Amino acid sequence: GYTPEQRLRMTLAANVMALREARGDTQAETARALGRDRSWYWKLERGQQNASLDNLVALAQHFQVPVTYLLTS
Repeated sequence: GYTPEQRLRMTLAANVMALREARGDTQAETARALGRDRSWYWKLERGQQNASLDNLVALAQHFQVPVTYLLTS
């Protein structure tokens, strides 16, 4: 099984990928809009990157959703 932290990272990954694809944006475009490099964002969408609270807020603002939406399956 997965740890609670791994499950949360996978939920975040799935949600940001779905939001990005719904906008029709590339990973590079999203990373640029967030002021991050593409490899950071690529890892985030694969559940391999921890996101700080500041990054969660930036993601939520970018996608115009509450932070809680990003972390809820």
